[in-house]
Amino acid sequence: AASDVYKRQVQSQILLMTAEGATTKAIAEDVGYAASTVQALRSASYRQLKIKNKAELILLLSQVNNV
Repeated sequence: AASDVYKRQVQSQILLMTAEGATTKAIAEDVGYAASTVQALRSASYRQLKIKNKAELILLLSQVNNV
């Protein structure tokens, strides 16, 4: 469904902005969601990617970009 595609796009945006060092509040303002929603979506993404924190996210993104 279109809403699933949009949710994945928002989750991707949240992860990229997190890796770039943006605060949860700044991300929330950018994507138009509450900060608590941003935190929940980020946590769900971390679980899906089997990572625990921003450092692991940055490492994962660097590996993907170097392929």
